[in-house]
Amino acid sequence: MSAILVIDDEPVILEVLEEALTSEGHEVFTARHGGEGLAHLARQPVDLVLCDLMMPVMDGGTFCQTLHSAPHFQAIPIVLMSAAPDSGIGDNCSHVAFIRKPFDINNVLDTIARLLDPPLQVAA
Repeated sequence: MSAILVIDDEPVILEVLEEALTSEGHEVFTARHGGEGLAHLARQPVDLVLCDLMMPVMDGGTFCQTLHSAPHFQAIPIVLMSAAPDSGIGDNCSHVAFIRKPFDINNVLDTIARLLDPPLQVAA
């Protein structure tokens, strides 16, 4: 079971993602903006962060830059989400995937499964 932090300012999005990811066997934590996300990570490490870009208080780009500026958090993969096209948004953030909203929940689950369970490399 992987621990996933979902950061989004839309309660419905948090609820849908939490329910879907929990049903897949993940432990899910939620935050309403990047500041809450950073506070959570100070208390509880996670295996992956799923983060919206456009949020009040601290947006996803600032969250990502702040998170990856701390050496002990640099290895946490970040998946960005946004209704805006991925046209340079988050370029200053090392993210592993981008999901466009509105999203297909199966696409989200497939993306997360691929990132958390990469295929085994067979030695030749």
